[in-house]
Amino acid sequence: MINLKFSHKILLVDLRKHAELITSRTKNVHIKGLRHWRLLRSSFQLLSGW
Repeated sequence: MINLKFSHKILLVDLRKHAELITSRTKNVHIKGLRHWRLLRSSFQLLSGW
């Protein structure tokens, strides 16, 4: 019984780590996308003479 609880705890910690990894990865992608969009927008404004 104690062993089962222990393994359950490990599983929960593992899941939490996995979730953090996924969220950090998506955040990185989002930030990169935002940067790319800003660059595109600023270059477009320069081209169109805004």
